[in-house]
This record gives sequence, structure tokens and C-alpha cells, in this order.
Amino acid sequence: MADDDEGWGSDFYDDEQDDDDDTAWKVRKGAIKIIDAIVVSCPLKLRDLWKQYVDLLSNRFIERDDNVKCEILETFQILLKSSTLVNDDMGGSVD
Repeated sequence: MADDDEGWGSDFYDDEQDDDDDTAWKVRKGAIKIIDAIVVSCPLKLRDLWKQYVDLLSNRFIERDDNVKCEILETFQILLKSSTLVNDDMGGSVD
């Protein structure tokens, strides 16, 4: 009987972790949307933003949730497009 109680407890614990994962993707997606908004709204600070966010975003390409992964890729694309627009306007490179 101890085995049944122990097995039920671990299953319950796993369900609890799944519930956390169900909402954690929303937090990760929200964080990426904030980065997106910062990149779009601060084009004059793009050089600093590039250094700060390019590694962060590229390291998250391994995201397991498709909703978040799409948001990461879209934000990375916006960061790249913004850097080319600023680069064309200023005649320099973003390093």
C-alpha cells in the first residue's frame, strides 16, 4: 500500500509542474514582447540593444513552446531589420 500512495504523490507532483509550465510560457512570451517593444521604440539606442539582446534571443532558439519560439524569431527578425535600417540611415555598421 505504501507504493500506491508514493506513486500517486509523484504523479500529483508532476501534474503540478505541468500546470506551472502551462503558464510559464506566457511569461517568457511577454518578456520577448517587451524586448520587441524596446527595439522598435528606441532606434537611436540600437547599438546598445543589439549587444544586449542578440545573444539572449539566439540562446532562446531552443525554446520548447512553439508560441514563444515564434515570438523569439519574430523579435530577432525585427532586431535585424532595425539594425539594417539604422545602418542604411547612418552609413555605418552596428557592432
